[in-house]
Amino acid sequence: MTATETRDKILDAAARLFHEQGYHATGISTILREAGVNAGSLYHFFPSKEALLIGVLERDIQELDARVA
Repeated sequence: MTATETRDKILDAAARLFHEQGYHATGISTILREAGVNAGSLYHFFPSKEALLIGVLERDIQELDARVA
């Protein structure tokens, strides 16, 4: 699996879980389990849960911009 694929899996799992459970109710361990990655992979891309949320939101904005344009 490439680094981009790993990052995308993390973002996909986090986005879905944040939507379903809410940001505060979603634990890192749940995101790791759902994404099928280890903690080192997550923290390589996102040094904190807050950074992961920002990554999810930035990706959502990029996707929205692409649809609007």
